[in-house]
Amino acid sequence: MHPADAASRVLKHDVWNHAMHNANKNAVRSHNGTFEVDLLVSASHDLYHGSSALSGLVQLAVNGSIILRLRQDVALESRPRALIRLDVRNLRGACRKVAIDFADRSGSFSSPTLEQSDVYFKRGFVSGDIFALPLEQQKRVIPYGLNFASLHPRAVVTHLRIAASLLAQRLSAEGSKDLSSTVREFVHRSRLAYGIPPATAFECRASEAQSKAGDTVLLQVRLWPPQVGCDDLESVNVGRVALVQTLKRGLGDKFVGGIITDRFSELHCPPDLRIQNTTNMRRYARVVKKVGIGVYVRGLHHSLAFKMAEYLAAGLCIVSEPLVHELPVPLREGVNYLLFRSHDECLERCRWLLSHPAEAERMRWANRDYYRRWVEPEAHMWGVLTRSFE
Repeated sequence: MHPADAASRVLKHDVWNHAMHNANKNAVRSHNGTFEVDLLVSASHDLYHGSSALSGLVQLAVNGSIILRLRQDVALESRPRALIRLDVRNLRGACRKVAIDFADRSGSFSSPTLEQSDVYFKRGFVSGDIFALPLEQQKRVIPYGLNFASLHPRAVVTHLRIAASLLAQRLSAEGSKDLSSTVREFVHRSRLAYGIPPATAFECRASEAQSKAGDTVLLQVRLWPPQVGCDDLESVNVGRVALVQTLKRGLGDKFVGGIITDRFSELHCPPDLRIQNTTNMRRYARVVKKVGIGVYVRGLHHSLAFKMAEYLAAGLCIVSEPLVHELPVPLREGVNYLLFRSHDECLERCRWLLSHPAEAERMRWANRDYYRRWVEPEAHMWGVLTRSFE
């Protein structure tokens, strides 16, 4: 389909912080707390991939929409995984054990968690991979939707309490066998709380949209060093370098971004394609908000990378590779993005959007609307809680 035709279609609860305690009391008094949610903290809890979910839950609690508590969990997994687990109760007293699996691989599941969950949200969701599961487990697995690293300021204290709880659990289990490693892990998790920007760092308000530089195209990606059993990384890297090269040559100063410089990319990427000092997440968010078009390339194992949610938050036009993983509410070709299957086609799509400002603006509004409905952390987690009882 030609772009012109496509585009025209239109956290243990007795240590809860004071603010959260008051929010929970207000929710009870006003009967607005539609759900009671216990966030279960164990070795499998992922503070990075789960940051947006945590932000959404805390915002819902502060607004009085839910009652939120932290509870120490009996670890189902003996090692960290990209998971968070919730016990959810609705106003009728019905309970659901809910898991959110943030893993990239669509065919990878946490077997013990899946066995003990009523609903298992999978970020890397491909319906064909569900059929490999036992029949009684297949109906529990549903798509989670888009995810990205974002931490609301009100969720920072909760994030730190989770990190402290994980530290206490590990010290209790291991004693001082590996104290230095345990403390380093706690320090890393604590630093995350201040390094992850809030979702609002990416969000584009209407006043900002009017001054957006609509004539620039962004693609900032990294190269992956070899890892055993992890996708076809050589092919991924070669494709990313070639695409950046095509866009840089074809768009000139209208192209922003390149390959992130590190030790590996210095050996495998020409210097003129590399960019410096843009791995800081808050600085990167400012870059995203300034451009008009974002080029999307797949994450590892064809996962939907953070980049997609970031582009939507910023209200960018999107030029995208085919999307393999599935969403609960699909993004629509020609409305939310233009599709490309080759590097030259990507360049053509970018040029088309640059030369059709009215169609580009319609796509930006559609993407801001999709973000507000389905990706913004509070809205996303409200959808997760309500879908858990469907």
